Amino acid sequence: MTGKTERTARLTAAAGWYAELQDQAVTPDVWQRFLIWERDPANAAAFRQVEAGLDALDRTRFTRPARAVPARRVAIWTGALAAAAALVAGLVVVRQPDRETPGQIAPAVEMYATAVGERREVSLADGSVVTLNTASRLEVTYSGGARAVTLLEGQAIFEVAPGQVPFVARAGESLTTALGTEFDIWLRPEGAAITLIEGAVKVSRAGDARTDRLAPGQKLEFRGGEVLITDVDVAEAAGWKTGMIRFRDVPLAEAIEEMNRYSETRLSVPDTDLASARFSGVFPAGNQEVFLESVLLHFEARSERSGSVITVHPGADKRRQETP
Repeated sequence: MTGKTERTARLTAAAGWYAELQDQAVTPDVWQRFLIWERDPANAAAFRQVEAGLDALDRTRFTRPARAVPARRVAIWTGALAAAAALVAGLVVVRQPDRETPGQIAPAVEMYATAVGERREVSLADGSVVTLNTASRLEVTYSGGARAVTLLEGQAIFEVAPGQVPFVARAGESLTTALGTEFDIWLRPEGAAITLIEGAVKVSRAGDARTDRLAPGQKLEFRGGEVLITDVDVAEAAGWKTGMIRFRDVPLAEAIEEMNRYSETRLSVPDTDLASARFSGVFPAGNQEVFLESVLLHFEARSERSGSVITVHPGADKRRQETP
């Protein structure tokens, strides 16, 4: 396939997607397939060119009420868009690579980030609200045909405003689709964890046919090739949004790992017995001193500081027991 033929084919496909996405009855599955197709930068560029070349046509916008599109009109649009795609393809041949095409409209791309220990609330164009947790990065890409966000790092709670166009959040290989709901995504090294707080979502892995629907209070975790679904306490899972971290009968090492996410002061517990001891409590995120005081009191432990690292050791009683 020649370069020109390939560009024409991409633009024709983009025109078909554009027409299909105008239908008010479009399903989340169609949106998911479109987003997977659009991940190819060349496909995304073709879709933007079709959008830019069709300013004269009526489009669905987030600021306008959605309208039903009769099947016959969609068919007519498909033909018209294919013709427009061919015209755009002709323009692409003579376009200079480093020069913007006059009138081209790129989708709005916004980046948001938080530092260690910082939380930030972001209002999106469609009325949705995102709360970013510590050390997080989010990319928001809204165009005439998609509400798409990508969690690049960290954790966020998404309060999705109802709308005809599905809201799709990508984190790693995961795709979470919602129409109006609230959910939490934590992107960890081993994979994303999605917790549904309210409403309903569909979660899938890019390129995988499997799709899981979550109920409020369920968490889905991607761990390598496995998908694990468990029941969780929603108040605990979303507690970080209020600035308070809740632990209920968890290993001390797990509690320390969570607290370390919110501070440059690092806690460490090298003793395996102490690390596995169970611990509960509610603590301000980022306040290592309050957390440490509670740990030392609860376990009758002691601490040792070296620079920004505080190591928690078993107390004097255990040291005497271990002395030959």
